[in-house]
Amino acid sequence: MKQLMSPVGVGEKAVRRMFREEAPWDTEDMGGAGPDLDLYEQQLEAIFAPDGLLARHIANYEQRDQQLQLAKAIMASLKRERHLLAEAGTGIGKSFAYLIAASLWALQENKVVIISTNTIPLQSQLVEKDLPLVAAVMADLNLGELRYELAKGRANYLCKRRLEALLLRAQQEEVAHLDVARRLWELKDEVREGDRPSFPMAVPSELWQLIAGDAEDCHGSDSPYFDHCFIQQARRRLSSAHLIITNHAMFFSDLVMRRREGSGIFPSYDHVIFDEAHRIEDVFSSFFARQVTFSQVEMLFRMIRQKWQTWMEDVFDAETLAQLNPLEQKVRQQMLDALDAVGRDLFMPAKPPEEGREMAEDGPAWTVLLNKPLTMPARLEETLTELEQFFRRLLETKAQEEPQRRGLERLLQRAEGLKGEMGFIFGEEGGGGWAHWAEWHVAAGEQLTDLFGQHIALVAQPINARAILPETLFAKVPVTLVSATLATDGDFSFISGRLGLDQYDAFIAPSPFDYQKNVLMVISEHAPFPNVPGQAYERFLVHGLQRVLRQSAGRTLVLFTSYKQMHAVAEKLAPWCASQGRPLLVQEAGGERERLLDQFRREPKGVLFGAESFWEGIDLPGDELQCVVITKIPFANPSQPLTRARLDWIERSGGNPFDEYMVPLAILKTKQGFGRLIRRATDRGAVVFMDSRLVKKRYGRRILSGLPPVRMGKLQDIPAYVKGPDTDGVDAEG
Repeated sequence: MKQLMSPVGVGEKAVRRMFREEAPWDTEDMGGAGPDLDLYEQQLEAIFAPDGLLARHIANYEQRDQQLQLAKAIMASLKRERHLLAEAGTGIGKSFAYLIAASLWALQENKVVIISTNTIPLQSQLVEKDLPLVAAVMADLNLGELRYELAKGRANYLCKRRLEALLLRAQQEEVAHLDVARRLWELKDEVREGDRPSFPMAVPSELWQLIAGDAEDCHGSDSPYFDHCFIQQARRRLSSAHLIITNHAMFFSDLVMRRREGSGIFPSYDHVIFDEAHRIEDVFSSFFARQVTFSQVEMLFRMIRQKWQTWMEDVFDAETLAQLNPLEQKVRQQMLDALDAVGRDLFMPAKPPEEGREMAEDGPAWTVLLNKPLTMPARLEETLTELEQFFRRLLETKAQEEPQRRGLERLLQRAEGLKGEMGFIFGEEGGGGWAHWAEWHVAAGEQLTDLFGQHIALVAQPINARAILPETLFAKVPVTLVSATLATDGDFSFISGRLGLDQYDAFIAPSPFDYQKNVLMVISEHAPFPNVPGQAYERFLVHGLQRVLRQSAGRTLVLFTSYKQMHAVAEKLAPWCASQGRPLLVQEAGGERERLLDQFRREPKGVLFGAESFWEGIDLPGDELQCVVITKIPFANPSQPLTRARLDWIERSGGNPFDEYMVPLAILKTKQGFGRLIRRATDRGAVVFMDSRLVKKRYGRRILSGLPPVRMGKLQDIPAYVKGPDTDGVDAEG
């Protein structure tokens, strides 16, 4: 266990509360004075002791020293207001470590902690299973009620006003699912949360979209239901919570709102704990992205016709609409022309391929990384300015009441935002820290048409977080980043460098599981390299997987890095699997992961092919999983525009893109894939690597060094580690 609490630590009182205008961070009074760190550690020892408070609530509780040490490291980060990076191997119990530390601190010092996860299953586990137990422990300490809330976006809640409007409309015209809508109206005052699962019936998505909360169609305090609004009630509960549970997507959505508008979804908070923190750069990058598409224009005018026209008749009267219609046509046509020109210039089949032009291997978009600025059409810029001025005139002359004013202000913001996105992307603003590219969203066999521009997207994303997160987040509030896979080459230099977190405390504790005893690793040393031209590697996978599955009679998970290759292998392997009585389950792009996992659990001899989302965040303990096959080293796809831009940026900075980015990223993802096998101390099984580069290339050994020590063996050794339904297993030490 590596615990570095000062060598890379920040100075005292470095960062404090997020947006605590009423109590600046450098004042002495930050809520209750609270216990000193020594007393906090004594409380943690009493909770995690073999006969301590946790033991009262958990059957067969076993103390884990690493869990207590992690909790102490997090408590030090909370109390001293320092950033912390922590890698806690599988089985340490990191969730209880940070939940208990955060609860003790928040209750005794009147603090607010946001806890953010990447996956919904972990978020649900915290709220439904872990936190009720933690609250009971806090009650045992006589610290009072621990208040915790799950933060959800407004689209998760029923809007009573929109439901009423739909029922009124149903008196004049036919409305789908009217029986469900009427039942929801009957129940609206009987449920507490008001979110979709609150109601004891299935609500069709088509209906829910019409009656759920919508920021663009919100009347705010002018709504007759404002005092009893489910969204407002949820916000009030958040404002009184000690712990707020959310996900990375919602957290960064809030951060974007605070950056652009000065306020966000969450109340003020004092610390952020990111679990599954290895994913925050990708989530951050997607939420700080800028984009221009034709659908943004369509949405702008749809807002007028489908939403505002129903309650802003005095604003959008016949005369106003007569003025708006020709302006709308100009905006639509000029935007379509601009995107069409970009698309035809970059994607016309008659043009020879250029560097950076790649068809995404596993997605619907063909992408081109832009190496020079595009030209913003002058006519379009003038027309967008004209649209802004149109809405400003309406705001000055037509908005007599507050709802009308608020609605027009949103329309104006949309128009200004569209113009701003166009200027940012066409002007390649953001400097060298941003990647700019074009996407053609094309279906198989689709031909160019006069509406080509409708399928073009222009995108800009920050190449890394260094230029934004330090100022936007790290300088404002202390953060704890925790994951089972956060370190590379024994430290946090890769992840901290990517995020721009230059000063932090560090904690590394390996998993307590006995991998040497319970895991057999097999490496196909004679496999052809995956990157050689031709079909040799794909043929090897088909025949090699047959050999693996003959030895592994139980449930086997096969992880791929490419949907295209996964489906090609599945098609060739399916007849053989059927002849052997091995149900073959294959992930579809965008398919429901949990449904496939449930089916896999029901198949004792099941074989599951999974790509991107199956490398992490799935929990298959015991005989639910006995063998993991990793088809090849999970390098990032260098043809993806953001990856390509990151590699170029490192090279321009004088670095080695492969060693400094591709390999560390592959180390983290390999650790994630490997970690699917052993989820409990009693689990055992085999991990098979079908990529000989792990032993033939220098970087392969570097990747393997990131894994825990295991027993090496051959395919014929697998039955000793994997006991399938029809296989007589033997003890691993026998």
